[in-house]
Amino acid sequence: MPHPILGELLVVFSTVIVVMLLLQRLRQSVIVGYLLTGIIVGPYGFGWVGNREAVDLMAEVGVALLLFMLGVEFSLKKLEQMRKLVLEAGGLQVLLAVLSTLAVLALLGHPTRTSIFWGLVVALSSTAIVTKILMERGELTTVHGKISMAVLIFQDICVVPMMMMLPLLAPGEPFSAASLFQLAVKSVVTILGLFVGARYIFPFLLERIVRLHQKELFIIGVIVLALAPSWAAQSFGLTLGLGAFLAGLLFSESEYSHQVLTDLSSFRDIFSSLFFISIGMLIDIGAIGNQIFVVLGIGLAIVLGKALTTTLTVFAVRFPLRVALTVGFGLAQVGEFSFILLRQGRELNLITEEHYQIFLGATGLSILLVPMLIQLAPHLAFRAPLPARLDRMFGPHLVSLEEEETSLKGHVIVCGYGLNGRMLAQSLRSKKIPYLVLDVDGDLVRKARKKGEKIFYGDCTRTEILRHAGIHDARAVVFAITNPFSVGRAIQSARSISKDVIVIVRTRHLSKMKELYDAGATTVVSEEFEAVYEILAHVLYLYGTLPDEVRRRIESMRATGSTILKDLEPSALQAPQLFRGSQSAAITVEGAADVAGRKLQELEIPESTGVLLVAVVRQGRVITNPPSDFEIRRKDSLIVHGDKDQIHRAEE
Repeated sequence: MPHPILGELLVVFSTVIVVMLLLQRLRQSVIVGYLLTGIIVGPYGFGWVGNREAVDLMAEVGVALLLFMLGVEFSLKKLEQMRKLVLEAGGLQVLLAVLSTLAVLALLGHPTRTSIFWGLVVALSSTAIVTKILMERGELTTVHGKISMAVLIFQDICVVPMMMMLPLLAPGEPFSAASLFQLAVKSVVTILGLFVGARYIFPFLLERIVRLHQKELFIIGVIVLALAPSWAAQSFGLTLGLGAFLAGLLFSESEYSHQVLTDLSSFRDIFSSLFFISIGMLIDIGAIGNQIFVVLGIGLAIVLGKALTTTLTVFAVRFPLRVALTVGFGLAQVGEFSFILLRQGRELNLITEEHYQIFLGATGLSILLVPMLIQLAPHLAFRAPLPARLDRMFGPHLVSLEEEETSLKGHVIVCGYGLNGRMLAQSLRSKKIPYLVLDVDGDLVRKARKKGEKIFYGDCTRTEILRHAGIHDARAVVFAITNPFSVGRAIQSARSISKDVIVIVRTRHLSKMKELYDAGATTVVSEEFEAVYEILAHVLYLYGTLPDEVRRRIESMRATGSTILKDLEPSALQAPQLFRGSQSAAITVEGAADVAGRKLQELEIPESTGVLLVAVVRQGRVITNPPSDFEIRRKDSLIVHGDKDQIHRAEE
């Protein structure tokens, strides 16, 4: 006779699979799937799981492993690098979220302790959901992606002190200096004990286990070292999660930390899924249905309130309104650790069962809206009212940018000061080519300006910023930014001002090239495509291929566009490939040149210089083999082929 728990676990995980298959088409997060599974199998659903105690026990293990892994993943070195942004943006966001919730609930007549509790719960956002979506969209390294991660890191840090604070908010508990001192003493004793264990005992035990070369035993040992501090913390009257997090934090400096993350990730995901399923089991659909308008109202209030407070936070630390709104709507949901606080608050009688059910429904609504909010955030940000005026108030270098606009002619505008932007600026400076750089990271701008870089605070998607940067007189504008939505908008802004300027764009994915060319780019450089060439060159060199032959092979691939780009328009490929040839060059006709307004037959370029005129690029359009009566205009780029001396004569 099989054990009933085995059957119930089979029912739970089978239901999860079915639910997630259905939700996949709706692009919902796994947390939503777990909550729905709990509702279906729980006592308020079909009642398929009767042994709640067993599921709750495994859920507790899941919480411990979740917080232990959070501690291991938490890099003190990474925090040191981002400390200013983490403390400023993250600290201000949590403070504003807690205070605004406290103020609203206090006006509605709720007790102060309960209001503080709700503020702590609402302040947290979902690290798992936001990180996953940003990674899928390729936006983790964008400006708004970095700010979002900084805020989420601070929120994750706050989970443990929040959990420590909840018992002091419980009814009947004296909220006094004595109680705080007692809690501090317990915490210090626990932390010291964990420090001794993690510094001396844990490495000793793990080293002995590793020597046995048994992977299974290593995993078991790590699980013991993760759960033992949790048990010890509970024995001292502290929370289970506190011990697990501190143990993971101390363990993060171990040489085995990367192996631990790899081996425990599956266990963590399985057990933490049971935690969210157990939360779903507590949701009473009937009770929520009876107050559906209250649930919807609170859910929308949470989303709009968090979006507003987070937007104000990011804007206050001197980022453009567009970036602030994107981060604000991206972090407008309630996070997974909010459920941990919510469950603990229920056990401490901080909230009533009715309020618990209402908030569960509202929280679920906020999570359901996450994909849609993140998708809409850039569009909403670009349609925000009065962005230019507000951005100018917070842009400390716009005045000097306006003064600079009259002194530059034929320059390059570099948008984005990441690795690509820095290397390009360095090369332009060494060649004495005039340029200026735009970036929306105020701290980065200030640091670079102190080093003598010609960089200004400005959002390159805004037409007024591009005008101040002198795009009318610029020879080229380079968009070295990673946000695909912003790049498209930036190209459109540039083209709305100048039809002649050369627009060079970087993109990570081949799939975006046609879209960017359609937006008006002259040249699109795909990181995926360039990686193919680099790999090919290294492999050919490895097998003794001569450099000239390697170059010819790569140029041949560029000329054909390869079969990878068969879906792109041929005209979208010719310009960048011709620009890159080692014996090819692009010569742009300046306004004062004698060439402008004359026909090719009058110029006799091949006869007088020896070069072959291959094409003319005009307003992003490539005209191959132009006829002899073709008239050259200002800002046209003549694509010529020849040796170095011939190209030099053609340029002169």
